[in-house]
Formats: sequence, structure tokens, C-alpha cells
Amino acid sequence: MKRIICLLLLTLLTGCGVPENNAPKSEAVMEIPAAEELYQDAPLPEEYVGSEVRRSSMIVDLAYIPSLEEGLQRADTIVRVSVVEYHNISPESCDGFPWTSVTLTISECLRGDVEAGETVQMYAMEGWSLGADGVAVYQALRFGGLPVQGKEYILCLAKTQSEPFPEGSYERLCGRHAMLQILDDGETLAYEPYEEPETVRTMTMDEFYGLLGQDTPVNTGNN
Repeated sequence: MKRIICLLLLTLLTGCGVPENNAPKSEAVMEIPAAEELYQDAPLPEEYVGSEVRRSSMIVDLAYIPSLEEGLQRADTIVRVSVVEYHNISPESCDGFPWTSVTLTISECLRGDVEAGETVQMYAMEGWSLGADGVAVYQALRFGGLPVQGKEYILCLAKTQSEPFPEGSYERLCGRHAMLQILDDGETLAYEPYEEPETVRTMTMDEFYGLLGQDTPVNTGNN
């Protein structure tokens, strides 16, 4: 009798099992970076390591507002890129202004005649110089900031027109306000609008294509 009861209890236990949890799983929320995470200064050159460092703002007169809208309007080249490396250019070789050359790899061309897979040089008016007092100074425009290595971006560029920039290189337009970081989902763009400093706005890739008046990239390397 005891054996029959034990067998019956064992059957009931193994038959019931643990009920599955069929509740819907919550989707991970994508983190939107803070404004200061959308850009960076150029790295300190090796020859300046160990020096005291200081940051300084440059003021220049512009005939336009450095906004995303202006960048889109003025750019002859709009590309999806990632940073390969930065190279500091001393003010002595660029009419007294510090510049940084950023090597970029193109993954999509949204406007212009570059090809996906190409490597190009972009020049930005900001960078390091060493003062007579031995202090390393980083000078940048109020709307400056370079793309962060390890992230993807859409940049508004213009072909350089004269020396000291080499033929075939590009100048970055409108600083960080026309520089859109592509977030981890590959479809969301984040940027800091000129009209709202330190604020992050987002849009989708499709919305950005709409701003350009097109449905697809010009060249993704798959054509």
C-alpha cells in the first residue's frame, strides 16, 4: 500500500513540472549619450606628454550659423564614416591656427563622389600647440569637437580649395552641430543642435535621408 502511494505521488510530481513563464519580456532601452559624449578633443600629441595642459576657445567671424541645416546646405560631401586616427597640425604651418587632420573610412556616401571603403582626410580648425611657457594648449571653436574614435558618424564636409590642405582632402563644416553620431542600433542618429547647446536630439536614418530628399545612400559599396 505504501509503495502504491509513493508511486502515485511521484507520478503527480513529475507530471506537473514547473509552469513556464509566458509573460512578455521587456525590451532593452537604448541609452542616449550625453551631449559631451558625442564629440571629443584631439588626443594629446606624444611630444607634449608631461607638459601642463590648458584649453582655450577661439573666436572667428562666420557669415552663417553653424547649424545642422547649414551644414546640410553647404556640404558638397555627406558621408557615413568611422575614425582611423588623428594627426595634430601645428599653427606655424596653417596661418597661425591649430588644425587637426582626422583620417576617416567611408562606409556610405550620401552626397558627393567618394566611394564606400575609401579613406579620406578631414581637417578641423582645432588642435594642440606648445606655448613659449611650455604649456600645451588645446584651442577650439566654441562649436568645435571631433568625432569619437570607435563610433560611427554622418559628417558634412566640403572639398578643400587651397593650401595648406592637400588636394583631395575635406574640411569639416559647422563643427559638432552638423556631426551626427550613429547609435548602437545602427539606425538612430544623435546630435547637439546649435539652437539648444548641451541638448541631445535624435532622428532615424530614414528621417535623415528625408532631409536630404533621397531614400537611399548614393554609394554603400554594394551597388
